[in-house]
Formats: sequence, structure tokens, C-alpha cells
Amino acid sequence: MTFGIFFKSALRYGFQLIRVAAKAFLLLAAITMAGMLPFPIKVLSEYSHLSPIQKYWFPTYVQTEFSTKKSGVYRVLVVEGAHQEYWIAGPADVQPGSFSRVDGHRIPFILSKSDEQEGKRLWLLPSMRQNNGYLWELLRDQIYDGKSVKDIGDSGIGVGVKLTLILYALCGVGSLIFLSFYLVEIIDGIFAGKRSTAAEVVKEM
Repeated sequence: MTFGIFFKSALRYGFQLIRVAAKAFLLLAAITMAGMLPFPIKVLSEYSHLSPIQKYWFPTYVQTEFSTKKSGVYRVLVVEGAHQEYWIAGPADVQPGSFSRVDGHRIPFILSKSDEQEGKRLWLLPSMRQNNGYLWELLRDQIYDGKSVKDIGDSGIGVGVKLTLILYALCGVGSLIFLSFYLVEIIDGIFAGKRSTAAEVVKEM
């Protein structure tokens, strides 16, 4: 009888401890996200300095770099050469400022007159699955001068890591103090239940 009540008391406080641990995990995730905000802020700041064609490719570039999947579905803007060779449209191929219709879609680029006279054409390929690593390498080398998204926001990563560590330290001290008091309360509650049970048994005797 006494062991059963003690076990129930311990189980109840155990569930409370699990809930506290879950909240602590969510707090840790929130702190990490808040601490790393300098990285996306830096990337967005650098985005404003990109060329029009770099801005056009940027969503695809981010997706290919950070995707956890091996491949994804994309519509790729390419230039078709005079001999039916294809390559992704880059700064040397297109001019911003005008819209041309490619496969029924409005694209904010046109080919130069000299390229058109050479028989080149601008194509937006149908949606198809592409290897993320391969497409990312093409964009990195041909559009972004060898810089990854991480390189673009590199200084933001450094600041974010330092800020995250500071937040960890501040919250860690407070969490340890809270957890210490909470554990003492749990232990007291368990043994208080045991003592009250023992007292009830003595009275019955």
C-alpha cells in the first residue's frame, strides 16, 4: 500500500519533469534561432547588392544549398546556342530591364541583339527534377563567382555563433538555478507523500 502510493507520487513528478525537459528543449531551439538571426540578416543585406540575374537565381540557389534532399523540381532558365547546346543564363547572356515571353512566362531579361543575330534563344525549361548538388555547383561557379550562400553571410554566422553562446550562458545559469529548486521540490514532494502515507498507517494501527 505504502509502496504503491510512493510509486504514484514519483510517477506524477516524473511526468512533470518530462514536461519541464520538453519546454527546456523548445527554449533551446528558440534561443538558437534568435541567436543565428544575424546570418539571414547579413544575407538579405548582401542580396540588395546582387545583380538582377543573381537575384533571379537566388531562391533556387538557396534551395539547392540547404535542401536535405538529393534532388528537387525546378524550372531552369537556359540559353540555347546556335548549335543546340544549352547553358544556364548568366550575366554575360542576358540584359535586364525588358520582359520577353519564354514558354508563356514573363522573364525580366532579354538576349542582346548580337546574341539573337548569332541564333541564340532564351528558354525556360519545363519543370523537371534536377540534382541539387549539380545545379548548386553550376550556379555557384557561373552566377555567384564561386561564393556559396554561407560565404555571402559569413560574417553573420560568426556574430550569430557568438550571440548564441552568450544567450546559452545567460539562460543556462538561470535554468540550472530553476532546475535545482524544481528537483528539490520534486524530491520533497515524493518523500512528503511517503511520510504522510506512513503516518496514516500508524494511525490505523
